[in-house]
Parts: sequence; structure tokens; C-alpha cells
Amino acid sequence: MNHILLLSSMCFESANANGICANKIFSALKQRNKVDVALLGYSQDKQKSSVRDSFNKYSFFYLNKKRSKLSQKLFHYWEAVVKIIRPFIRKQLVKLYVKNATQVIKDKGIETIVAFYYPIETVVAMLTLKRKFPFLQTIIFELDSAVDGVSLRSKGAKLFHSAYIRWLKKAYRNTDSVIVMKSHEQFLKTRFGGLLGDKLNISDLPMLDECVPPIYKTKKTTDFLYSGLLNSHYRSPQVLLDLFIRINDPNWHLYFYVRGDCKELLDIQSQNFQRIHYEGYVDVETLKTEQQSADFLINIGNAFSNSVPSKLISYFSFGKPIIHFKKQEIDVCEEYLRDYPLSLVIDERKDIEHNVMLLKRFVLDHLGQLVDNEYIKKKYKMNTPQYSAGLIESLLSAK
Repeated sequence: MNHILLLSSMCFESANANGICANKIFSALKQRNKVDVALLGYSQDKQKSSVRDSFNKYSFFYLNKKRSKLSQKLFHYWEAVVKIIRPFIRKQLVKLYVKNATQVIKDKGIETIVAFYYPIETVVAMLTLKRKFPFLQTIIFELDSAVDGVSLRSKGAKLFHSAYIRWLKKAYRNTDSVIVMKSHEQFLKTRFGGLLGDKLNISDLPMLDECVPPIYKTKKTTDFLYSGLLNSHYRSPQVLLDLFIRINDPNWHLYFYVRGDCKELLDIQSQNFQRIHYEGYVDVETLKTEQQSADFLINIGNAFSNSVPSKLISYFSFGKPIIHFKKQEIDVCEEYLRDYPLSLVIDERKDIEHNVMLLKRFVLDHLGQLVDNEYIKKKYKMNTPQYSAGLIESLLSAK
């Protein structure tokens, strides 16, 4: 039986999207019972770090240093300068990964490491461990991309892009296998095809759980829910808010369970309009309950990037109608929604009255409807953690 170590980001309390994906694949590998698997990530809670339990989950404490406003500003300038030469790497985090992984490798007889990227430090740590333990098989599981579909309008962005390309070439050259998401497949084959060759393997975001039954409400409101990251530069909720305010239906309520830099905007709007609710960032189970009881789930696409927001895939588990806001001409989310029967794509660049009409009609036609569970499982098979777990196992047998 092969012994595998998964290196992930913060994947325990308040896990981020990549941490959640790593957890799901970890669980799927354990259920399949064909390999012995361990998971190593970091915790921002000192009391919850250094966990050693029967489930083979390990963590160490890591927290970015608190800086004054001036110190933070200087740090960002320095980081920006570094990024035009090479990707910015937190050396202390790499050291902690290597130190803790070394102990797990010795204790568990690890033969293979899978580095979930982001963060970049998991890959750096894995390649460092490869030099320390040459027998290790190494796999990069690239859940996101810093170079595919990003905006290259400024000179700084172009320099950063070139620096990251150089670093990726080095990483790909020194690893045994690379797993990328299908939304980035064409870019990787075009940009790195000759270098990657047979190393390249295709999967998809492993966020599709077992289908989740709805919770039926007693209140008579129509509830819309957005969850996850918001960013004022590339994933702003402004058009969604404008549209919702323009419709002004007293029974429509919009809920935000989010993190990011849009807190001030949402605070103002929730104070001005009682139908808009800013709930902040909540734990996974609380969010799941709210999603079960919502009538419509909302997704906002990126202004630039070919990465699929992981929440879109998790939304499919609920079978609820999905409303997607696109910001760019070619939006990778549309490919996924094309096969989802209860979906509406709203182009933010279109006239607001046109979008008001589309949204009203969609809500009227599909309120209370659900997509069949079996259809979802079949159509989005690649998005199940079991699919990615099986792919990892096949790479082990091919060693």
C-alpha cells in the first residue's frame, strides 16, 4: 500500500477553498482504502495546531506578522518589486512545511507527496523535500492559476507574468506529475506542452459533494444568497446590488456570506435597504444550512481570469436555481452552467432594464424548482472528490 502525504493550505478551522478541496480529496482517498494517506496544513489558531489524530491529519501554527500601516505599505512595495523577479515566497512558511512534513515522512513511511497549489509554498516545500528524500514521488495539484487569463495591461503585470512563467517551468521540470483543472488545460498545453508531455493530467475542481436536500422555509420571502470571496477590483457585487435595488420587490431578500474588501460597500447598502443582509464570513456548517434554505444561489464571475470560482461547483450539490453575473466576454463559468438546467447568466455589460426583465422572468419561472440529483452526479462526474482521488491513485500505479 502506497503512503501519501497531501500538503495543503489552511485546511482545518475556517478552511479556504483550496483547503476544502484538499480535505475532500483526503476523505475520498481514505474511503477508497487503496492508499494510506495523511494531510498536512497550517492553522491560525495556536491551540488547534500540532494536531495528531487517528485520521492522519496534521497541522502547524502559522500566522502572518501584524504590521503597522506604514510597515504594511512598505512591505507591499517590497513584495511588488520581488514579484517582477520571481514569485513572492514566504520562507518561514516553507520552513514550517518542510520541518513538519519531514517528521510525517519518517513516522509514516511516506513515498508520495501531493502539493495543492495555492499556496505556492506547498510546491516549494515539496521540491525541497524531494532533494532531501530523493525516493519521493512528487505531484503538483494545481487548483488555481496565476498566469492563465490574468490581465496584462500594465508593465508590472507583464513582468510578474513572465517571472511566474519562469518559476512554473522550473517547478514542472522537477516534479513527476502535474494535475490541472480542465478550465486551464488548453493554456497549459499551449504554453508548457513540450515541457510537460506525459506529466500533464486533467481533473476539475473537486467541490461536488453528495447532493444536499433543501430546507423548506416557513417565511414567505424569496431569498437570494451569495457566498465566498468578493473583491472590488475583479469580483465586485456592485451590478448585483444595483439590479436588486432597481427591482425593489419587498419580498426579495439578498444575503451575503462573504470575506474580502467589500465590507464597507455592503455595510452601507444593508443599512440603507432592509432587504440586503451582510452576514460576514461564517463556518461551513452554518453556511450549508443557509444555502439549503435559500431559493436562489448567486455566483459572480471574475473580471479577468480563467479560474472557476469553487463555490459554483459546490452550488450544484444543492440543485437550486443559480444566477451568474458575468463580467467578461469569455467567461469560463458559462461552460459549466450550459449543462445546468436551472441557470441564468446575466451579462453585467448589458442595459440594466434588460437584465431586470431577465431576472424577474427567471425567478417567476423557476422559484421552488430543483435539478435532479442523478443528473448532477452524471453530468459533473469530474467535479467529485472521488474522481480526483482515482486520478492520484492511477499516477501512483504508473510510477
